[in-house]
Amino acid sequence: MQDYNYVWAQCLELTLELSCCKFPQPKELPALWMDNKKALLAYIRQVHLGVKGQVFDGWGMPVQNAVVEVEGRRNICPFRTNQHGEYYRLLLPGIYTFKVSYPGHEVLTETLSVPYDPEQYSAMKHDFKLQRVASATISDQAEPTLSCNYSLLPQGGGAAAGSAWSGLTVGFSLVTVLQSLMD
Repeated sequence: MQDYNYVWAQCLELTLELSCCKFPQPKELPALWMDNKKALLAYIRQVHLGVKGQVFDGWGMPVQNAVVEVEGRRNICPFRTNQHGEYYRLLLPGIYTFKVSYPGHEVLTETLSVPYDPEQYSAMKHDFKLQRVASATISDQAEPTLSCNYSLLPQGGGAAAGSAWSGLTVGFSLVTVLQSLMD
C-alpha cells in the first residue's frame, strides 16, 4: 500500500518495526520507547521538509486542481491543489524550479530555495499567484481536470455526473468570473 499511497494519493505511509517480535510484551514497551525515542522524534520532524502554500487565480481566489510540478521530478500522478488551493511538496533542502499551471491562466515558473533548518517545525511557506490569460473564456475556467486523488466521474452522464462534476469545479472563482462579466 505504501507505493500506491505515495504515487496515487500523494501521501506517505510507513511501516516501522522496532523489535524482532511483532507483538512485544507490554512490560517491554517503555524500554523500546526509550531506546528509540530520540530517533523516532527526529524522523517525525522530517515530514516538515519541503514547501507548502496555496495557489491563487487572477482574482486572488484559491484554486482547486492547479498542477504544482517540480522541474526534473516527473510524477506518474501530478500533484494538484486541494479544494482550498493548498499544496505540499516533500523536498530535501536545495534549489528547485516549480511550474504551476491552471486553465485560463499563464503557466507560472518560479525557483525556490528550500532551506535546511533542523529546528524548523514547518515546511517553507510559499504561495503562487497566477495571472489570467487575456484571451481566456469562461469555458477555460469551468473545465475540471481530474486528479489521481479524486474519484472519477460516474459513467453515463446524467444528474449523477453533474453533481460529481460540481465537486471538482473551481466554485467561488467561477462565480467571481461570471459576476465580473455582468458588471
